[in-house]
Amino acid sequence: MTHVKTFLMDMVVVGSNTSSNAIEFAMAELIKKPKVMKKAHQEVDQVVGKKQHN
Repeated sequence: MTHVKTFLMDMVVVGSNTSSNAIEFAMAELIKKPKVMKKAHQEVDQVVGKKQHN
C-alpha cells in the first residue's frame, strides 16, 4: 500500500511540475522576444478585453 501511495503522489507532483516548467519556459521566451510578447498581448486583449487584465 505504501508503494501505491508513493507512486500516486509522484504522478501528481511530476504532472504539476511539468506544467509549471512549461509555463516558466514560455514566459522566458516571451520576455526574450518583445515582438512576440506584443502579439501575445494583443491576442489576449482581443479575447479577454483590455479592462479584464489591467
